[in-house]
Amino acid sequence: MIQIETQYGNDEFVHIDWHTSQFFTNPDAQARATYYSVGGVPDVFFDGYDHVVGGGSPMYSTYHPIVVNHFADLAKLSITASVTIDAGAGTGTIDAQGLVAAGETIANPGECRIRCAILENEITHCCDSRGNDQWETIGRDMLPVVTLTAANGGETQDYDQVFTLNPTWNPDNLHAIVFVQRETNKRLLNSTWALSPFNVEVETLDPLAQRIDGPAVPFTWDQEVTYTGSVTDDVVVTIDQSTLPVGWSAELEYNATTYASSFTIPAMTSNQTEAYVVRIFPNGPPGVGDVAVRVEPDSQPAEAITTDLHGISNTPAILLVDDDGGAAHDVAYKNAITAAGFPSVTHPVTTLGTPVLADLNLYDAVVWTTGESETSTIDAAADLQLRQYLDAGGRLFLSSHGILDERSFTTFSINYLRVSNFAMDAGAATGTGTAGDPIGDGLALTLAPPFPDKADKMTPNSGAVKWLASPAAAPQNAIGIRYDTGTFRTVFMCAAFEGLSTVAADPNNQASVMDRILDWLLPTAFTGVNPGLAAAATGLTLSPSAPNPFTSSTSVRFALPQSGAVNLSVFDVAGRRVATLVDGAMEAGSHAIDWNGRDASGRAVASGVYLMRLESAGETVTRETVRMK
Repeated sequence: MIQIETQYGNDEFVHIDWHTSQFFTNPDAQARATYYSVGGVPDVFFDGYDHVVGGGSPMYSTYHPIVVNHFADLAKLSITASVTIDAGAGTGTIDAQGLVAAGETIANPGECRIRCAILENEITHCCDSRGNDQWETIGRDMLPVVTLTAANGGETQDYDQVFTLNPTWNPDNLHAIVFVQRETNKRLLNSTWALSPFNVEVETLDPLAQRIDGPAVPFTWDQEVTYTGSVTDDVVVTIDQSTLPVGWSAELEYNATTYASSFTIPAMTSNQTEAYVVRIFPNGPPGVGDVAVRVEPDSQPAEAITTDLHGISNTPAILLVDDDGGAAHDVAYKNAITAAGFPSVTHPVTTLGTPVLADLNLYDAVVWTTGESETSTIDAAADLQLRQYLDAGGRLFLSSHGILDERSFTTFSINYLRVSNFAMDAGAATGTGTAGDPIGDGLALTLAPPFPDKADKMTPNSGAVKWLASPAAAPQNAIGIRYDTGTFRTVFMCAAFEGLSTVAADPNNQASVMDRILDWLLPTAFTGVNPGLAAAATGLTLSPSAPNPFTSSTSVRFALPQSGAVNLSVFDVAGRRVATLVDGAMEAGSHAIDWNGRDASGRAVASGVYLMRLESAGETVTRETVRMK
């Protein structure tokens, strides 16, 4: 349902999920179940009458043709509605109006009822039988029912209600759907998503991410805001530059005037559209610069829309595709990629849709997670984009509990992931790396997702290599496969990466495994903080710091093949210089410098991964160190 809603938008498709068991049951949910006499789960009624129980796997392939068929229906009745949430007063207000289309007549309007459902999105609650812990469009409340009286073309009828907010609901995530339903056959005449009377819509006319390889020039985005609220209001546009690398800057431009942080469009009226420009200036080290642009109706901040824009300048970068149905597993991947020394951009599929080939081609590697989802993993559209990306020399790490369960043997799984056979949901509580393998050597992983029994066990196809195995007897015990054609490289893990250890001192933690995977996928990419620099030539040596991890101080040892200027600096994983330990001439030979875990201002740095970069005589080498408090 979420996939269809994302595809068509709320102006064409809306839905409500009522739960009569598990976590979200309530009297109104029970009443709707009784109204429809539902049985199986899921039990779906499209437009109140087209009944489908279940839907198979994936459900999209069953539901989508039904939805398309319903689009052909011409409604005699149109509905407009708005919802205002006043969290301070603990109330909400619905203002709706129905209009009978010109020349139309609604027979027996007394059989029809105007109804309104309050629903909540983005509810985190772990977990159902398939590991889902993010829930959308959950039905919370049904408001009083009103009988339809408008019947002839041009006639209107208002539906206005005030309702009380339950303290357990998140007011920022509440929405409403107003619909008119005929009681005799339960058919819907029409329905609508209730918008805020202060609603805005934002369109970015350029790709959200842009890349520069060469002389740094500004990144520019053209954006438009359309005010669709019914009440005139000021609209404030704000840019957050706090995550830009040191030296980078950004600005807004509206009506030929530039603004460093924000501007206001005064008294916007319904359907008014205004254009503005966002710029990022990569005036500093190579890296990824992110800004968040917030467009906010002044009278209703909860209706604000935030757009994340990304500029990639002269650096290898990773695209993290968050395709886990709205769960929060992407955080683990993001942290691990950062700890491995790579910048990344997150692409949430639930809000941005499937990344297309042009998106994928901006990045040196793609990390794609479907989390523990057993359905709605990688659909045919995403499959095609990934195959085209790989055929052009792409690099992919896929972590998915459910893709083999859901899609079984496809061109993608056989020829790109290189799986020849698998046992579904065979279970894996631990994983052992293959000795001598560039990814798996020495790994002893504890796999601890919420449902470890969902991991599959695979047999690699010809040319592929097993880098991670479960304790089960060979040969069908691979839970990690890698494949190199000379054109593209793939790494596949059918156990949940997010279940690995996050303990910094654990050599088998998420950061360590991700570092190995990315090093194999991108063997010529940078291994330190300054992207694009080649590995040090023989002679310049930077040894691992000791102790590592450290709490108060660590000793950094290095060797110079010749006398000359030396710079030894500490950077954070975002590319910002934290401290300079050496900056001057030194004699050839071995040296040791202590770092006390403080920045250039003498402040103790936070726990995390830091990078030591040694430069001398045109050569550079980098090492990681971990600060723990």
